[in-house]
Amino acid sequence: MKKKMLFSAILVLFLVLLFSGCATNEGPKWRNNWSTNPMEPGKHDFTILGLVTVEREQINILYLFGNGGITHADVLNEAKRMYPEANAVIDINISSRTSKNPFFRKRTLTATGFAVKYASEQLNSRANSN
Repeated sequence: MKKKMLFSAILVLFLVLLFSGCATNEGPKWRNNWSTNPMEPGKHDFTILGLVTVEREQINILYLFGNGGITHADVLNEAKRMYPEANAVIDINISSRTSKNPFFRKRTLTATGFAVKYASEQLNSRANSN
């Protein structure tokens, strides 16, 4: 009876550890909408307003419980705070610095991108097509 309970406890602990690490912040390549055809230089209908940088921390305890991170919405909100006329953020790059020990990991994520304002004709055509 004790062996059966010990085996069950070990099995439950193994399954908890196995499935707790299934979170990721990068989807498979087939799920994103990134274009494989970049724009031709000089043929764009937006104005670059400036560089936007956002820094956030992501903390993991015992490599099981995580909190924090950075999203596209964080970068867009910062762009709108810095440049009220911004419509979007393009060319976003994310870098990270990690410090860890056996029980704790802290990642500092830095996202940078360019705040842009679309030409009014493009915004009007998008509004009319919806």
